[in-house]
This record gives sequence, C-alpha cells and structure tokens, in this order.
Amino acid sequence: VAVVLIWSGLIPFAYRFQVLAALLLVLVAPGVHRGFDRRELGFTPAHRRQARGWNLFFLVVGAVALLALARAGWTMPLHSGYPLTAFLFYLFFLGPVQEVIFRGILFAEMRKSGIVDGRMLVLISTCTFCFLHIIYHNPAVLLLTLVSGLVWGVLFLRWPSIWGVSLSHSLLGALAMFLGIL
Repeated sequence: VAVVLIWSGLIPFAYRFQVLAALLLVLVAPGVHRGFDRRELGFTPAHRRQARGWNLFFLVVGAVALLALARAGWTMPLHSGYPLTAFLFYLFFLGPVQEVIFRGILFAEMRKSGIVDGRMLVLISTCTFCFLHIIYHNPAVLLLTLVSGLVWGVLFLRWPSIWGVSLSHSLLGALAMFLGIL
C-alpha cells in the first residue's frame, strides 16, 4: 500500500526513504516472529567466499552498466543531490534490509509454504523487489531492478549468503543514487 501511495503522489516522493524504511521494518517483523533460523535467512558463514566473489563480479558489471546509463543521460536530475546521510542510510540500512526481506525472508516463507522450485523462488522475489521500485516512474529503473533482482535471486539461490547480495545491492544502489538514476 505504501508503495502505491508514493507512486500515486499521495505520499510525497521526498519522503520515500522514510516510508520505505518503515515498510521494510513492518515486513521484517513477521519473518522474525516466524522463527526462521539464521541459516534459512542466509546469515551463515557457509558459501560466503563464493557468494562474495560472484557478487563482486556483478558489482563491477553493474557499476559499468550504471555509469553507461548515466553517460547516456538516463538520470533523474530532480532527485539527485542526496545528502551524505541518505547514502549512509541506504548503504547500512535500506540495501541490506531489502535483501533480508526479498531474498532471506521471502525465500524462507516460500519454501515453508511448499514453493521449492528455484525458478519460482527467484521469479517471485524478483517481481516483488521490482514492484517496490515503481515509485520512480522510470522504466529504466524497473529494468535495472528486474535484472538486479534476477541476478541476486540466482546468486542467493546458488550460494545462500545474505552478506554478498547485501553488499553488492548497497553499493550499486548508492552508486545509482550518486549518479542520479535513483
């Protein structure tokens, strides 16, 4: 509901980080209450090395793609010029919490409900992650989140470590903010 309210303009776009942070915390609460263990959510040292390597590779490829989009003029100058606190908030809170929700909790919830096909896990988590970004009214942002969601979903499916996807998500998101794409 909050995403639709921002998208429709009923909640001012300028408050998106605060509203989305509250929404994400509301979404984390049931996952915590459901009692998933750390391993189910990807908080495990297992697979960390492989996950970091592949996420680093995606981080480099994603950064090059973002720089190319910015150079091609796919920026939103009305929304650029974030204060340092917005970058820090995104790096250390919004990016990681989105990954905990869309990869950790959502994967665990789907598995618990009987959805175990990896393609469905990735597709559903990607679509919900992508939907969160409709607030930008920008097809390029939706395409970026679709591709990123697919990559992070596949990486999390293959090496279920929340650390790698959180790091690459946070750094790519902060770069997209810096370049004026978000």
